[in-house]
Parts: sequence; C-alpha cells; structure tokens
Amino acid sequence: MNINVKIGDLNNTQSDLLLLGVFQNETKFLSSTVLVNQSLDGYIKFLIDNHEVTGKLSEITLFYTPREFYPQIKSKKILILGLGQRKKFDHNIFRELLSKVSMYLINKNVSTIISSLPDDLSKDFDSKEIYISFSEGLYFGIYKFDKYKTKNLPITIPNLCNIVLQDDNFDSINQYILKGIRLAKAECFARDLVNEPANNLSPEIFASSAIDISKKLNVKSVVYDLEKLKSFGMGAFIGVTSGSDRPPKFIHLTYEGDKKNPDNNIWIIGKTITFDTGGISLKGPVGMSAMKGDMGGGAAVLSAFEVICQYKPKVNVNIICPATDNMPSGSAQKPGDVVVAMNGISIEVDNTDAEGRLTLADAISYAKKNNASMIIDIATLTGAARVSLGEGQSAIFSNNDSFLSMLIESSKLTGEVFWRLPLDPVSKKQNHSDIADIKNSGGRSAGTITAAHFISEFVGDTPWIHIDIAATSMISSGRSWYKKGATGVTTRTIIRLILDTLSVKEIINR
Repeated sequence: MNINVKIGDLNNTQSDLLLLGVFQNETKFLSSTVLVNQSLDGYIKFLIDNHEVTGKLSEITLFYTPREFYPQIKSKKILILGLGQRKKFDHNIFRELLSKVSMYLINKNVSTIISSLPDDLSKDFDSKEIYISFSEGLYFGIYKFDKYKTKNLPITIPNLCNIVLQDDNFDSINQYILKGIRLAKAECFARDLVNEPANNLSPEIFASSAIDISKKLNVKSVVYDLEKLKSFGMGAFIGVTSGSDRPPKFIHLTYEGDKKNPDNNIWIIGKTITFDTGGISLKGPVGMSAMKGDMGGGAAVLSAFEVICQYKPKVNVNIICPATDNMPSGSAQKPGDVVVAMNGISIEVDNTDAEGRLTLADAISYAKKNNASMIIDIATLTGAARVSLGEGQSAIFSNNDSFLSMLIESSKLTGEVFWRLPLDPVSKKQNHSDIADIKNSGGRSAGTITAAHFISEFVGDTPWIHIDIAATSMISSGRSWYKKGATGVTTRTIIRLILDTLSVKEIINR
C-alpha cells in the first residue's frame, strides 16, 4: 500500500473511492464532509436525516456517484465511516476504524482512495497521532499471511492518496504518515516471523535475518555459536539447547546513537525459542503447533530495532535474541538437573518446559556484564498469563516505577494494553530450591509472577521491565487491528518508547 500526501481538491481529484467520516448524533459536519455534501446537493444530510447514516462507531455506508448524476464529484464511490461519539474518540479508535475500512475495501475493486479525514480530525485531536494512526490502520487492514497457499484469489489492494486541504504543515504531515507506515510494517514483519512455520525458521535462519538487517542498517552485529556460549559459561541457555539437532544462535545487534556516552544505553532482550515442545516435560499435543510462535519476543525486538535505527535516536540500543529449539531427545536436559548461569547462579531445572526464563537468565547476565544501564525483556513466557489476564493485555513487571511509567505512556500511543502484576515476597519463596540457588519453576500457583521473580534474580538493581506476552503474541480470533494468529505485540510500543518517550539519562541519574 502506498500512502501519499497531496494538496488538492476532494471534488476534482479522480479516485475509485472518497472516504468521509461523521460523528454519531452530530449535525455539524467535518470540513470535507460539508464540501462533498454541497456537491451532492445535500444527499449526505438526507441520508442522516432519514437514519440511513447514523455515525455509529464502525458503521460503513457505501454508495456510487455516477458522473451523469453528480458531475462535480470525480470519485466513483463514496464511503461514509461512522466515528462514534466524539467524546470517546481518539487516535486508537481511529486506527481500528481505518483497519476495518481497509479490510472492507479488499476485493471491492478499489485501487485508489482519497480522503481529508485525518486533516479534519487533527484540528480537534492530537494531530500527530491522528496521522500516524491513519496510515497504521490502513496498512494493518491489508495484512495477511498466506505465502504457503497455492491457490490465492486475486485481490485489489487499495492505494491511498491523502488530500490535505491546508498546506502549512505539509512536510510534517508527510513525516507522520511515513512514521505510521514504518511502525505498521515493523509490526507486520514481527507477525510474519511468528506466523512462519518452525521448519522454515530455525535459529540459524532467524540469525541470518538479523544479520541482513544489521548490514542494511550498517550497525554492529555478532552471532555466537555453541562453542562460544560454552566459553561464556552460559549453562542455563546451553541446557535448553541440548536436546535439539539444530544448533543455537545467540544474536546481539548494537546501534550506537550516543558513542560519547556509553552509559546512555538500553538493552532489549527477546525470548527466541523457535519451537517449544516442552522438552522432556513434554507438552500435550493440543495446541502444540502454536509453539512455533514461542519466539514472539525475539520477533518483536528485532522488528522494533530496525525502525529505531532508521530514526537515529541519541541513545545506544542493544538487542539480544537467544535462539534455540526446546526439544526432547537422549541428550536433552532432564527435570532435576542443575545448571549454572553465566553470572554463577546455580539453577535446579524443576520443569524443562520452563525454558524461556533459562535463556533470559544468561541473556540478562550477558547484558549486565556489558554494563547495561536499562533492560527490557519480552517473552512468551507463561500459560498462566492467559489464565490471569486473557488475550486482552500483556502482564508486565518492573523494579523501577519511573521506567515503567515511560513504557505505559508509550503504550497509550500504540493502543497496546499492559497490566502490572506484583513482585510480592510470598510468591517469591516458591522458587526456593533445596539443592541449588534457585529453582526454575515455582509451580502452578502465581505462575506468571514466580517466572518474573526468577528473572529478577539475574537483573539485580538495574532498571528493568519484564513483559509476558504469552497470551497476546498469538490470538485465536481477529479483533481491533489484529488478524487471527500473530499480533506482533510490543513492537510499536518499544519503538515509541525509544523514539518519543525515553530519556535514559534521566532514569540513570535517579
């Protein structure tokens, strides 16, 4: 989809479709709707007066405008979109509405769209976010993962030309539209990685994708193999890899936006289990196919990194993706084994299906050894997250309220929802081991919390956020701007955190 910004006249610009919007129970039209209504001799007002158009949220009214009847209108069709109640409207609702419009128009033989809707709305709402959500929503609406289907019906993907009525902010609007496209593309790339079948996305292939991105961006990259991991003493990560025939890859990409200030850095770590059988603690067969998506954290981290580098923020950003399968075999680690992490902490492996936290333990230890000032880890970590919160929000933990508040502010821009859970002293005791420093599973009770407690042991006092996306990385049915399957969740929030919200120095100095 191509989205462009032009100066022009809605009536005199040829297109397949003209997009307008009306608020519910409002007699005052937006500027572009007033203009078109006049050219239609009051037909839009007629539709509203006769309750054919109500402005109810997500309502879509489509009608044709033959040239012989409406000579002043150059568009073949007009779509009137219900914006709902003005007092409830915001950029997140707008993103969802545009996604639905985009989905609706596929297979409707619409290749060009014109609209001044975001320009109209920007006068009363946050102008930047309205434009960003506009292009995000349209792009999300056309997303699908069907590369393995051999019989695809031909479809028409809409292109969009956004007609801006005022030209004083033309350059800024162009940048906002471009930013929305980049954000949407990043999330869709993360979705593609998670939707990819595991036989076609091994740790090696994931690492190759990361290297390709680093070369394109001209940033530092390194991928460590098993022998190097052994030299690092990454016993926790290596234990997870021991049952797989596909060799592990420990991926580290670095963007240096503030070389003169090495303390100005943030490390973002994504769990990257390219397939999770549970290991010797084998999962049941129902739903195991979805375990191809156990690298959702790594997918989000890698996708976000690419966009962050494009904007060149003044902060040093490191991403880590410890990639491996978790498989059962004669060489796989066993329940009851003890492994030693890179930082020297010994771990009793109570459950081999609690493998993600083991990989994160060594990734965080590596980050701390390299003087990480702030750490975020993103992981499809616990089934308990789905039990406690459902698919609507991701569980989040932190040891730094200021850092966490920044991420929450960023999530308000992206429409992603996070719910903070406690790191309480009672559930922490469940990770006690009689034979090692810590146990990798605290049992069924408070499973999401005990997993976070485990990770916190390796973080120490470093400002840290842990996001458990086990329930939100893949969803069972479409909603909002998401399709069934992978969501790419946290990708855009991490980007917005780095680009728009985060001041690393401020956190470090507190």
